Amino acid sequence: MINNKQLETLNKCLISTNDDLKEYIISFCKQNGYEILERKKYLFGYLKDSKLNIMLTAHYDVVHEKKVDSEVFYDNKHQVFWSPNGLGADDRTGIFIILNQIETQKPRFLLFTDEEEKGGLGGEEFCKDFTKKIDTNLFIALDRRGHKNFVTYDDDNQEVEKLIKSYGFEKEHGSFTDICRLMEEFDISGVNLSVGYENNHTFTETLRINNMEYTMSALDVLLKDEALNTKYVFTKKKYEPYIYQTREYGYNKDGIYRIWNSATQKFDIKQDIAKNIDKQKETNDIIKQEVDVKDQEKPAIEFNSPNNCAKFDIPKHKARDIGSCEDCLFALECKDNFTALNDFCIESGISKDEAYGNGNCSFCINIHDCYPGETCVMNDMFIIESFNLNNCEKCNINCSDKKYVDNKVNKEETIH
Repeated sequence: MINNKQLETLNKCLISTNDDLKEYIISFCKQNGYEILERKKYLFGYLKDSKLNIMLTAHYDVVHEKKVDSEVFYDNKHQVFWSPNGLGADDRTGIFIILNQIETQKPRFLLFTDEEEKGGLGGEEFCKDFTKKIDTNLFIALDRRGHKNFVTYDDDNQEVEKLIKSYGFEKEHGSFTDICRLMEEFDISGVNLSVGYENNHTFTETLRINNMEYTMSALDVLLKDEALNTKYVFTKKKYEPYIYQTREYGYNKDGIYRIWNSATQKFDIKQDIAKNIDKQKETNDIIKQEVDVKDQEKPAIEFNSPNNCAKFDIPKHKARDIGSCEDCLFALECKDNFTALNDFCIESGISKDEAYGNGNCSFCINIHDCYPGETCVMNDMFIIESFNLNNCEKCNINCSDKKYVDNKVNKEETIH
C-alpha cells in the first residue's frame, strides 16, 4: 500500500507541465546520487558505482496538454486517479515508479524521454548520442497499459520471457515504445511492464492504484533477482510472410517486419508486380471494356495521361467508380480525391492499412474502428486478420475476440 508521501509524489507527476516535471526529475535523481545529463528530448541518469546493471526507462510527454492549473482527482474509495482534462498516466505513472524505485534500489542507468508519443523521438535522439556505447544487461520500460502483462516487441529472447512470467506477468502484443529503438541500437533485450493505466490517449483515462502497486512490488523483487546479473542479448523475431487480402506481411528489403506500405514503398514492389503482372494485364483489358461499354456515348478515354489511375490506365474517377481502389497495391496520388470507399484513417487521411503500417495508431488520441485491436488467442495475428481468414468460424472457443468480431459484423461495418 503506497503511503501519503508517495501519493503526493504521484500527484506531482500527474499534474506537472513537461518543464516542471523535468526539473523535478533532475532534482530528485541528484538527491539520490545520480549524475544527470540533460538534453532537449531526454534526461539520462547514471550511477557509476551501482552493481545493478540495468536501465529503467519511461517518458514524461503526454498526449494531453498539461497546464499549470491541471486538475487531477483521486477516488479514495475505489483508489483511482482521473482527470476531466485527460490524466496523462501514460506515462507519468512510469516516471513515478522509477523515482520511487531509486530511493530503495539503485539501477545504474535511468532514461526519461520526451516525444515518445510522436514516434519515440527522445529515444531516437538518445540512440544517436550514445551509438553502441551503453553496456547494460536489460532494458525495463514502465509504459504499458493494463494489469500484470508485458510486451517484448521484436525481441524473441526466451530467457527474458521466462524470467518476467515468473513474476506473474503474461505476455501480450504491443505496438511501440522507446525500448523498440534501444534494443535494436544496443543489441540488448528489453521488456515493457504494465503499470495500471487504462484508456490511455483518451479523456476517460484512469489509473488504478492497486494495479500499479502490483507492478511496483514485483519490480522491487525482480531487481534483487540474481538473474539480472546476466546480459540478455536482443534476439530478432523471425516472421513467416503470409498473404492477406492481397497485401504481404513479413520482412521487407530493409529488414523491417511490417505490412507493405504503399506510401513509402518500403516493401519489394517489383517482386509483387512480377508475380501479378499477367493478372493485372488481364484485369486491365476487362476494366477498359467495362468502361468503354459504360461510356460509349462519351468522348474516348485518353490513355497514358498523368490524370489516369496509376494501376489501370483510365481516368481516376472511373477507376474509383468501378471499385478498383479496394485492392490496389500502388502508391496512389489519387487517394486524396478518393471518397467512393470508406477505407481511410479518420486521423491521418491515408488508407487505414497505411496508417497502421506507419505506426500512426500507436499515438492516435482517438479510438477508431479502424484500429486492428489485440491478437487472437488462437493465432499469432490480429483479431481482424484472423477473422478475415475465417478462423473464427473454425474456433470453438467463446472468447472476447469472437465477441469483438461479432459486434463488428452486427453493426454491418466493413472490417479492414
